Amino acid sequence: MNKLTNEEKNKELLKLIEENPTLPLVFFANSEDACSDYSYTFMKSTRVEKGVIYESDINDIIYTSKDDYVEELCDYFADDVRYSNMTDVEYEKEMQKEADKVPHYEAIIVYIGA
Repeated sequence: MNKLTNEEKNKELLKLIEENPTLPLVFFANSEDACSDYSYTFMKSTRVEKGVIYESDINDIIYTSKDDYVEELCDYFADDVRYSNMTDVEYEKEMQKEADKVPHYEAIIVYIGA
């Protein structure tokens, strides 16, 4: 895996902000690195990207991939009788529609770790 220098990471983030000034910045911090003893924990930015945030209504998870969210929906509703007469293709299309119903929006995503 090619690791970027701090300067390259900063330039990448600044470029995304300049190209998308109206998008919100969202941060994902590696929870294994978080320390509950302090209000703030020092962490470094490890990666930035422009993406789409899906705010799940079936669990407390935020998804950055529609495919991942649709997969979760498929698992969650697998035993739901409303979908029992559907083919796999029909079922997945229905879950795609369900994914489009939850709040989702483009954002600049900053991943943070130790």
